[in-house]
Amino acid sequence: MSNGDLVSVDAKHEKVIKMRSTREYLAERHVHGATRGISVCMDDRIYVLVEGGPYMHLLDSFLNNLGTISFYRNQPSKLDCRYLLCIENLLHISCDDAVYLLDVQNGNVTAIQSMENSVYGLGIGVDASDNVFVAK
Repeated sequence: MSNGDLVSVDAKHEKVIKMRSTREYLAERHVHGATRGISVCMDDRIYVLVEGGPYMHLLDSFLNNLGTISFYRNQPSKLDCRYLLCIENLLHISCDDAVYLLDVQNGNVTAIQSMENSVYGLGIGVDASDNVFVAK
């Protein structure tokens, strides 16, 4: 987060935990289905992927629930997405069928499909030139 605080997901208990970099516990919030990736964007809004659907929870910096965001409307009801990375205001979401790019300011979604028959689910990164790298 912009002040140096950290957030993480406790997948076993479906909780988002906020702490200082010194390991001082600050807060936690139960978030139904929160067993996947988490990322913080520039505005300190926290995005949490959930298991079993193409949507995520949106929390503010105090872990208050601001609602849910569907990032792909025509997708089957079950989509395996595990990793989430926010660079500025662009969320990179690594799923089993594609990498989705969600502009958090205007809601536009772009899908990057694989040229091969493979899955995206082991990790995601972006370099300084905005090249997207996905582990498969």
